Amino acid sequence: MKKLLVFLIVIGLIFGGIYFLLFRDVESDEASVLYVDQRFVYEGDLQPIESSKVVSGQVYLSYDFIKEKLDEDIHYDEGEKTVIITSPNMVRRYKVDALEGTANDIPINLRAPVTEIDGTLMLPIEAFVYDYPVDTKFNSEENIVTMDRTDTEYAKGKIIVDKSSLREEADIDSPIVKVLTKDTELYVYGETEKFYKVRELNGRAGYVRKRHLELSYQFESFIRPIKSEEVATLEDKEKVNLVWDYTFIKTENGNAVENLVGVNVMSPTWFSLNSDLSITDRSNRDYIAACKRYGYDVWPMFDNNFEERLTENALATSSQRQKIISNMYEIAKSLDVDGINIDFENINIQTRDNFTQFVRELYPIFKQSDMVVSVDVTPRIFSDVEKEPYDRASLAKAADYIMLMAYDQHWATSPTAGSVAEYSWVESNMNVLFRSIPMEKFILSLPLYTRIWFENDGKVTSQSVSMETANEYIKNNNIELEWDDTVKQMVGKKQVGGTNVSIWLEDAQSIAAKTSLATKYDIAGVASWRKGFETPNIWSAINENLN
Repeated sequence: MKKLLVFLIVIGLIFGGIYFLLFRDVESDEASVLYVDQRFVYEGDLQPIESSKVVSGQVYLSYDFIKEKLDEDIHYDEGEKTVIITSPNMVRRYKVDALEGTANDIPINLRAPVTEIDGTLMLPIEAFVYDYPVDTKFNSEENIVTMDRTDTEYAKGKIIVDKSSLREEADIDSPIVKVLTKDTELYVYGETEKFYKVRELNGRAGYVRKRHLELSYQFESFIRPIKSEEVATLEDKEKVNLVWDYTFIKTENGNAVENLVGVNVMSPTWFSLNSDLSITDRSNRDYIAACKRYGYDVWPMFDNNFEERLTENALATSSQRQKIISNMYEIAKSLDVDGINIDFENINIQTRDNFTQFVRELYPIFKQSDMVVSVDVTPRIFSDVEKEPYDRASLAKAADYIMLMAYDQHWATSPTAGSVAEYSWVESNMNVLFRSIPMEKFILSLPLYTRIWFENDGKVTSQSVSMETANEYIKNNNIELEWDDTVKQMVGKKQVGGTNVSIWLEDAQSIAAKTSLATKYDIAGVASWRKGFETPNIWSAINENLN
């Protein structure tokens, strides 16, 4: 019996020892070396050591950190060694190692330049920090830079024991970052089963035991955005009803300006970019004055001469973009116009990102004079933006309005005859781009022209004509039209003199149907290409279906 008792005691001790070794709650006292050097903590996360530097009291943050965490649109022109930061109100340019930069083209001085440190491009915080909703502090005693977002509210907590270990990870075997004392306040960013993820208000980040921390208040989540003041809703804005007024020569006067029912924006095709970066100017002040008398805003069109290589070369560098923007702004400002319509077409995919950057850099310059910036884009062909000439989502972020040129479904040299813009095709293209363009920035552009199609011996050709000319051709050739409710147009086909003729007519009825899409989806408005192609009843048809 004694032997059995001894045996059970020994077995108990063995299992007790094993249990103690496996399940003991003994904490590691190993010291962390993470904060031996100068470090940078963004919210609750320790950043890579190369993301920040402090030199002679000046705090620098890396370009890569800013692009990843604060501003995906910050741009570095490597060829010109220039950093460009854009916001709705400001475009800043800083050359590497220069103590002077520009803010909306006005020279400004820096106490420390943008520079490379140990092979990493670094920006002094004074160069950018006020452009973002962040609060940056340098704790010189701890040699730690901290950054918090001012548009975010963080949960807080307080240590309730005499001493608590702040650890690198949520594990008692993880090295100790710091020993925290009672009543130390902490930001709280998240939790595991037994730990909170925290940071000192002005220092180190890590994990503390839950039982050592009392939350000051509890959110549904530990981090929540601060609600901004409500902006004007789409219902508060008048719908845009724009018409392009085409001219290829200098406008002589304002005699052609007339009252068009419902139209509130006139866009004369006045400005074209040239290969030497100059701008062809076809403007006329009398025309602007006449528009004002009729209550129209004036957003002249600025085009790229529809030249691919010209555009690629012109937008390739920061200094060239700046020159173009400055020239265009001075012209627009001197004319006292209300906005600018950027119509850069026939651009290649190599130019896509530089074009987006061009609009980013242009917007704040024009916005300082309260000018509206709109950009014309084509329908999307590929889902992969890398295959497209326009980054429509990024352009929508950079401009006031994006105008979808919802026409040329069947273009001038199309191998098959068909509608310029059938209803279902227009609606489908709108729905595709709603993923990229907010409805409050979306303007649907409509065609006021028709193509007459001719097919002879298997060869298809076309002629673009105004609505009036189309009606005359239909009448003179006795072409019978029938309403096609799928395309929502009058359609006619006939053999004329041995040639098969077909026409999908744009008229008040078809334009009214397409305009109704603007109301259906509650977008910002419509634009029409172009004045002079329409019949007189078009403006009433648009106005009645837009409002």
